[in-house]
Amino acid sequence: MDDEGNLNLVHTTPKKKGQVEAQHQLVVSEQELPYRIIPYNGLEIVGGYSLSTDVGSLEEVATHYSCASMEGQWTKETSGGPIGSKTFSKNEHFSFTLDSDTDVLIILSREAKSGFKGKIGFYVAPMDERTSKVDEKKVILTKGFSSSRELVEKCHMKAGQYVIVPATHEIGHLIKYFVFLYSAIPIVINKALLSVKNSISISKSHEVVSKSADSTTRSMRGKRTKSVSVKTSTSISPVHSAVKSQLKSVETNVKSLQERLASLEQEKLSWPKERNGFLELMTKLRASQKEIEEETEESKRRDQESRARIESLAIQLEDVKTRKAKRGEELLAEVNKLKEKLAHYKRIEQEEQSNLKWNEPISFEEKTGKTIDVISEWKGESAGGSLNHLTWCNNPQIFLHVTKNSSVTLSLFQPKVEGTDNEGALSTSFYVFKTHAPYRRRLIGAYKEQDITCEGYFSTLKHSKFSKTTDLAASPNPYIIIPATFLPREESQFIFKVTSNNDVTVKLADDKDDWPIVRGKWDIGCAGGCTNFETFIENPSYSFKVEKRMRVKFLVSQNFVDVDDFDTMTVYVISSPTTNVTQKLLEYQPKYLVKHGQFTSRTEGFVETDLDPGSYVIIPCTFNPSKYSHFELRAICYDSSISIPALVPLANVRFLSYKGSWDSRTAGGSLNDEISWKKNTQFLLTLQKEMELIVLLSQPVKDGAKPFGIGWSVSKGATKISCPDPIHQSAYRPNKKLQETVTLPAGSYIFVPTTFNAGETTDFEVKITAQDPDFATLVSFAVLL
Repeated sequence: MDDEGNLNLVHTTPKKKGQVEAQHQLVVSEQELPYRIIPYNGLEIVGGYSLSTDVGSLEEVATHYSCASMEGQWTKETSGGPIGSKTFSKNEHFSFTLDSDTDVLIILSREAKSGFKGKIGFYVAPMDERTSKVDEKKVILTKGFSSSRELVEKCHMKAGQYVIVPATHEIGHLIKYFVFLYSAIPIVINKALLSVKNSISISKSHEVVSKSADSTTRSMRGKRTKSVSVKTSTSISPVHSAVKSQLKSVETNVKSLQERLASLEQEKLSWPKERNGFLELMTKLRASQKEIEEETEESKRRDQESRARIESLAIQLEDVKTRKAKRGEELLAEVNKLKEKLAHYKRIEQEEQSNLKWNEPISFEEKTGKTIDVISEWKGESAGGSLNHLTWCNNPQIFLHVTKNSSVTLSLFQPKVEGTDNEGALSTSFYVFKTHAPYRRRLIGAYKEQDITCEGYFSTLKHSKFSKTTDLAASPNPYIIIPATFLPREESQFIFKVTSNNDVTVKLADDKDDWPIVRGKWDIGCAGGCTNFETFIENPSYSFKVEKRMRVKFLVSQNFVDVDDFDTMTVYVISSPTTNVTQKLLEYQPKYLVKHGQFTSRTEGFVETDLDPGSYVIIPCTFNPSKYSHFELRAICYDSSISIPALVPLANVRFLSYKGSWDSRTAGGSLNDEISWKKNTQFLLTLQKEMELIVLLSQPVKDGAKPFGIGWSVSKGATKISCPDPIHQSAYRPNKKLQETVTLPAGSYIFVPTTFNAGETTDFEVKITAQDPDFATLVSFAVLL
């Protein structure tokens, strides 16, 4: 203890390599003694410790202490923030019980983690036994929020059950924490209220035997709940204090003189070092002087070389000037020759333009020869633009058959602009693709770069003629030529001329050369979006019957609505649960999905898959519902040995339905209890011919609620039955919707929908349909009273 009454404590913890010492100063007075000191390790690391003081004595007190420790972790799910935030209830809650009134020391310690800048705190409140939750209005203790690693609070608490909630000030922190409760009585932890992630330990009270008051230090080895108290009865008189003060002043003066003497000794030792440093500096100066003299000589030598180089360059410059004048004369002569050639080509082009027959009608007839003209136009949808745009395949397409290796000149003409010699209104060019099948079909959708055998360029000069010569190998498959403007929706007439050293065959593609296509519309009531929405089945649907295994691509496209105002699209391929499909699906069931494409483009979407023989339903759709536009759907197969099936539009679903409810009078349950089963509502189902029926039974389900198990049975009969003998019974499943098919001969039947257990009350709806086009006139469905 110093003159001011400060008690200095030294706490040491042994480590593997040495000893860590922590000194703490406690201000005390004679009247306040004795003091109690409790060694505390926030992270509960096992190890020994010792305590010492510079005055008085330490003695252990035989006192019982209990400690309950709880470990938790703030994660994205358990870091709910302070009271008042909507997510406060996500914080982990720890419950404890006090059997009697007592003082409780509460410590919240977080994990040491670099970069953590959050604030921590905790709340204590009586536990509501009904809800096991914290009532924010009944909080009796709030500690925090602080950026400290550890928070300590002591309070007097009455007997009862309490909840402690550690929390961070901000939501979403990720870090471990520990909670310690110290008390003179045992603390009972209610484990049922704790997360399974938390580990709880309650340490037994440790008893320490009182030792002699003469010992000045005490080595104390144990775990975290061991407690000692510090006592001292030393009194300090005023005279003793004055003497001690003078002695301390003398010691200070002596220490100052000793430091001065040490400083002088140090200066004496530095003199030889300073002398040696001066000699080293002189040596460096002499060396620097020598380097400067050498650099001066080198500079003179380089100056002489530079002057010689300048004289040489002057001679070379005169030579360049002479050669430049000569080359200028040669270039002038070449320019004059090029002007003559250009004038010659312009005359030829003018002659070609004058010989073009712009007034002839567009012809789709096949032509053969060495020079062939094809007249066509870019107009409306057929003005698809270059390959930079998804509408490029809408351009006019020309089939070119080459039976011998040939050198072919391809020329694209557009009408000249009035008032100019040879300039057109648009920037135009063309592409030549090779194909991989011997039949003629238009190019649709994505293409491969390696299939482009010849490609022109789009010039900003907008010449009325663009021409290019290329070598084409003989092939049984036709080449496809696609003339194009650079931008879509640029309209103009054009003539494409093919000139070859061998006979070739050329044909302008028409509708007969297109793939099987249907045109439809997403409109009110039939724009249902993708399978994320229940309205998916309202989309236009098409039947596709496969007789032989085939690989097919379904392509949907739209060019009627601007892409900025539309949605992405694709195609779903669904296996039909029935063989003869005439109407849309009653319900989408994922188990029947074959494949669907990706939603990436606002102008087209596709899916490509292998199909085995069978019936399929093809559904083009946008990603979101209520997106209206016309569209085109194509089926593409590159195997020439397979005939592509037709896409047949499906009619809207025709069904018989009934909406009812299972209440206290009609919730009879399944046939497991035949007595209560009689309570269920019974329906008369009549068929005039054998038919495969599709039955859909559904029930409403609230968010978060578990649906009842539902099912149905069919028995022969025309009146209500009390002794059921079902000829068909569906499975019972706890689903919102249950769909099954059943084939029944002509006759009368009793149809009974039920829940699995009696007494389960809810609404229900029954829908019955069939693919038979005469279903509505051949089947009746009514409730029996």
